[in-house]
Amino acid sequence: MEEKWNKFVEYHSESTFFHQFRWRRVIENIYGFKSHYIVAKDEEGNIQGILPLFEIKQLTGKKLISVPFSTEGGILYNTEKAKNLLLEQAKNLMLANGSDYLELRQEKDIGINFETKDYYYHLKLNLNPNPEIIWKQMDKKARNAVRKARKLGLTTDKGLHYFEEFYKIFSRNMRDLGTPVDKKEFFEEIIKQFPNQVDIVVAKLNEKVIGAVFLLKHKKTIKSEWASSLKKYRGYNANQLMYWRAIKDACKEGFEIFDFGRSMLEEGTYKFKKKFGAKPIHMHYKYFINKSHVPDIRKTNWKRKVFAKCWSKLPLLIANKLGPKLREQFP
Repeated sequence: MEEKWNKFVEYHSESTFFHQFRWRRVIENIYGFKSHYIVAKDEEGNIQGILPLFEIKQLTGKKLISVPFSTEGGILYNTEKAKNLLLEQAKNLMLANGSDYLELRQEKDIGINFETKDYYYHLKLNLNPNPEIIWKQMDKKARNAVRKARKLGLTTDKGLHYFEEFYKIFSRNMRDLGTPVDKKEFFEEIIKQFPNQVDIVVAKLNEKVIGAVFLLKHKKTIKSEWASSLKKYRGYNANQLMYWRAIKDACKEGFEIFDFGRSMLEEGTYKFKKKFGAKPIHMHYKYFINKSHVPDIRKTNWKRKVFAKCWSKLPLLIANKLGPKLREQFP
């Protein structure tokens, strides 16, 4: 099944990194969530649609998600018949195991009568083999920020040997933002399962790593899914410099799209990404409700604001110990 599944993912124009079969191993190996990888076939036995689902059983309830610990996923299909078959199977599974709801993290609106949360955007930059063309299209402030970083002595480098530095910076930054951090083992498993599809770009000051971005590669798209820099060096523009390095390398390596990841409309990261010339793509998270409402996880939610303020004040040692356990409750 794995070979046929991945072949379908490889040739489907809307597939993502997280649709690959090995993502199943990442989630199962690290979190132990039960998976249901559903396929729809035609009369000749050819796959016409896929839907990766995971059963999440936690203190926050039971749900079916496609897919957890990612910003995207959902259903892929060639025909309406395949789409409908997959959705029917998913709903039946949800009812059978008593899940509160079914969640599909779709980028494209697939036209189904589910409850929709559409406050997220992906910001994507169309690349060119000549990075200078991208440079000239960038906002003037973004170019000046890159120049300033260089004048202040920042340099860049890349490679998975920077993983320890990445996670150290990432965990500190998540604490500062008031957000529980993902398990270290989660990232290690991603590297293990996708050794040729991941990379890390860093920004350095006097050989000290002060910023890092964890990149995912899938077909002609390279995606920044996790990125952080040290708060005390904010004025050095490490983020701008390391993103420019990542974009420039992606151009030269033949990638066609640089995906900056998910943001909410007009928040700080949204504005930051647009300065590189990235265009917003409206996402459509779909929910089929069984016996619970869909939680509001927006940063504007007052409960989340209070939690974030309290969490950001925790000692780093405690935040790093408790964070992965709490993060597991909100995949």
